[in-house]
Amino acid sequence: MIKGIHHISLKTKGYQEFQQTIAFYQDVFAFRMLRQWGEEDNAGCMLTNGTLILEITANGSKEEQGMSPFRHIAFAVEDLETETAKIKALGYHFFIEPAEKNLGGNYLIKIAFFYGPAGEQVELFEEL
Repeated sequence: MIKGIHHISLKTKGYQEFQQTIAFYQDVFAFRMLRQWGEEDNAGCMLTNGTLILEITANGSKEEQGMSPFRHIAFAVEDLETETAKIKALGYHFFIEPAEKNLGGNYLIKIAFFYGPAGEQVELFEEL
């Protein structure tokens, strides 16, 4: 089922904070850029230190004030459709149904999101 954690998501409030956050993780913790997509407030990237992937997006909102900027945990899976069916059979609701995405540079993925038992956001992440 789960192959491991794929990434941890960090959502910033706008492009300026996005750029500052990238610089912080690169300068302080020596993360390197793995991939980037989008522009301005729709920008996103994945940084890595070789053992961890940190996804940073610029699309946080002021309505989310007080919420943790860490949004979800993403589990790498081999067959997203099968795993989604298993989780739905247990009664969990997917707020993002399985969808294919291209994060740029032909990095094709399939993702789905649901709320876990403690209200946490869980992403299933399949690299295509």
